[in-house]
Amino acid sequence: MVNPKGLRNRSFILQEGSLVMVYSSQNQILLQLRREIPTETDVLQPSFKVAVSLTAAEALGLASELLQAASSQLEKKKQNWSNHPIHHPDYPIQAHPCNIIDSETTWNYL
Repeated sequence: MVNPKGLRNRSFILQEGSLVMVYSSQNQILLQLRREIPTETDVLQPSFKVAVSLTAAEALGLASELLQAASSQLEKKKQNWSNHPIHHPDYPIQAHPCNIIDSETTWNYL
């Protein structure tokens, strides 16, 4: 993928394989969403690529909404995790996820 000239690019691959790309400069912010479904996988699922230009205020509003939504989901998962039997005082400390070196595994508990 080629960056548009003079724009910084940040790409985020989502769990289902879609791609969110943010292109930015001091004067412009572009948000692009891409989803490619091979025809042999599912002929009825559409593939698409769409981009929108955002003002600084729109980008901040979108970021704020995403942070608020993510925060409430993480807080709910944290509350559910605190009720897990692993937090019982008699549970062996060796099994606590904070002792797991693999950060991906640790983050799955949040």
